[in-house]
Amino acid sequence: MLISPLVVLSLLSGALCLVSGWLVRGRWSKPGSVWFQIAAASSGIWSIGYGVGLLTFDLGFRRLFELPLWLGHGIAPVAFFLFVAAYTGRRAVLDRPIVLGLFVVPAITILAVLTSGEHALMWSQYRIDDAFGAATVSYDKGPWLYVHKAYSYAVLLAAGAILLEVLVERDALYTVQALSMIAVVISLGAGSLAWVLGVGPYPQVTTTPLLFGWVFAFAATVFFRAPMFDSPPAARRLGRERLLEEFGDGVVVLDDGGQIVETNRAAIALLAADHEGRLVGRSIDEIATSADGEPIPLDSGRHRVSLVTETGRQPFEITVSAIRDESGSMLGRTLVFQDVSEETRRRQQLSVLNRVLRHNLRNDMTVVRAYGEELTALDDDDQAAMAETIVEEADGLLSLGEQARTIEAALADPDREPQTVELSAIVEDVLDPYRDRAAIAVEIPDGFRLHTEPESLGAVLTAAVDNAVEHGSSGNGDDEELALTVSASQAEDWAKVTVRDDGPGIPDHELEPIRAGTETDLEHGSGLGLWLITWGAGSLGGEVTFRNGSDSSGTTVELRLPLEPT
Repeated sequence: MLISPLVVLSLLSGALCLVSGWLVRGRWSKPGSVWFQIAAASSGIWSIGYGVGLLTFDLGFRRLFELPLWLGHGIAPVAFFLFVAAYTGRRAVLDRPIVLGLFVVPAITILAVLTSGEHALMWSQYRIDDAFGAATVSYDKGPWLYVHKAYSYAVLLAAGAILLEVLVERDALYTVQALSMIAVVISLGAGSLAWVLGVGPYPQVTTTPLLFGWVFAFAATVFFRAPMFDSPPAARRLGRERLLEEFGDGVVVLDDGGQIVETNRAAIALLAADHEGRLVGRSIDEIATSADGEPIPLDSGRHRVSLVTETGRQPFEITVSAIRDESGSMLGRTLVFQDVSEETRRRQQLSVLNRVLRHNLRNDMTVVRAYGEELTALDDDDQAAMAETIVEEADGLLSLGEQARTIEAALADPDREPQTVELSAIVEDVLDPYRDRAAIAVEIPDGFRLHTEPESLGAVLTAAVDNAVEHGSSGNGDDEELALTVSASQAEDWAKVTVRDDGPGIPDHELEPIRAGTETDLEHGSGLGLWLITWGAGSLGGEVTFRNGSDSSGTTVELRLPLEPT
């Protein structure tokens, strides 16, 4: 007796479903893997139940095979939808009440199949209708069968909509995976819809269980080739949600009319105290105003604003970024509220301590120096030598105090607005006091401009030049004049400003702490100068490199600064 090709295809399809689910068994920890296995197993039960039923021409016995067929039929679409939801990070769908609710219709269907002899909810006029030598069946479809099929299509369409969203987001990382699963949705639905509508020369034959195996085999192959489970969209989607929620700064998203459309917890805690925790749907001007009554600035960039919060007046740095579509049209803005009260407090504390210490240092060392000068006039040579040492050390400490003052003034103040300036003008002002102490050359192209804070840049360049002249001249000897060159060049969006001398070089023990970011003993009086250059360059959005010549003579200080606003 020849076995019908329908039987062979159904059993082979069922076997492929089971094998595909088994192949994924080692990926249990990845999003959706369990639901994929359930979908594959239930589809396998559907296909095998259909195939074995096709061998049974006894009408009473044939009805028994409807149970595994509809069991798989009920579970497979829902399991596939839950797999897609888990894979793409739709956590809300995976709550237990929702999952249980999704299986209510399939459960009713199984009950209707078990009691089909007592009603016509699923079918009537059930009969065997031979096709291709197989015991296919025909019947008049009942109302609940249509309800069940409509529900299955709705579930599959929902899965397809989620996958289309992944494609609409144009995330190239997941395009292959999304397209392959959309193909699964189409394959699962097309044959079933043809059977429901009675389309084709053999309306009693449903091709869905014949296709399952190939569909799941294809999907499983894609999993391993493109590795779907290794890089699911859930990681990115949930990561974005977690990042927004756990981000310590307040984040507010506005539409183009200034209405709040999204926030995170930090923003609610900061801004919603007087609004019962509700921010979405309100105007930003209604929620937040500066302490002086002015509206929140919405121009792109960073703004320092004092806001009145539950804890009182509090300083914030608000970073405003525009949201635009591909055509450049304004869709809205993101506002990030960063609490800078601690930073402001530390700056104030350091400023006060700096001024107090510098004031006391200057006053007390001036007295010490005066007494030292008087002692140098004595006839005792030993006392005079010690007095000279006192004067030298006093001068060194006074110079250190002045360097501290310069550092305080040099570091870029966020309240000072950057400007577009001619570099050559700043360099000339810096070099003027040193022209009689070194042979100076300037190599800066005409019209070379920087968008920067000129006071800070001037202080950094002064420190670099002063360090070269002060310590380079003594190393070259009295008869040799120090050669010093200031040059500038451009590389993409960055400017390189270089101060180069032919002096003795900076001792390694002074450069090492700068490179390591640790404290230095400030020997030779150059320590604070090197820190000034380093901190100043960083405050301007750049960086600095110190290099000695190959024979440890000559020093190159290279500043790398942004040409445009950062």
